[in-house]
Amino acid sequence: MKLYLRSRRRSLVIAFIARYNQTARPFSWKYTADDLAGLIRRISEHEEQDTMHQSGLAMAA
Repeated sequence: MKLYLRSRRRSLVIAFIARYNQTARPFSWKYTADDLAGLIRRISEHEEQDTMHQSGLAMAA
């Protein structure tokens, strides 16, 4: 039974790859390095604010 399931799974993956290769189209990536740098900066700022807020809560307790 395991051999059948492994063979079936392999057939399904091969069929998926064949279909994907027929229908896949390239896409234009619009997210730039500057966009990523801005996101990382915003996340860092947010984390710093959370850390300061948590520190303030600990001191108040």
